[in-house]
Amino acid sequence: MSMKNVIGNLLRTVELPRMVIELVSFLHTADWQIGMKASRVADVAEDVRKARLDTARQLMRMASQREVDFVLIAGDLFENNLVHNEASHRVAEVLSTCSLYPFMCSRAITIP
Repeated sequence: MSMKNVIGNLLRTVELPRMVIELVSFLHTADWQIGMKASRVADVAEDVRKARLDTARQLMRMASQREVDFVLIAGDLFENNLVHNEASHRVAEVLSTCSLYPFMCSRAITIP
């Protein structure tokens, strides 16, 4: 797909009298913390990890259903930099369920 088509797909045009407004819709999510140990809730830690991935899957379905232009994932996608292969493969599987390109930013930018 050409860049022109990608950009064209990102923009929806709404015509108002004497004015054209281009709207972009997106879904924003943050701090998935995939791979979290959840040691404080050791007895349900696996359930917590599974719930995070299930929620991420629901978000990707929602993005597709609502036909947003892109998904912005901010903050900590993983719990830390020591990402296990299994966790990275699960995240890749979740992201592949959405027909959109996810944009990820690893650090928040604070403007004073």
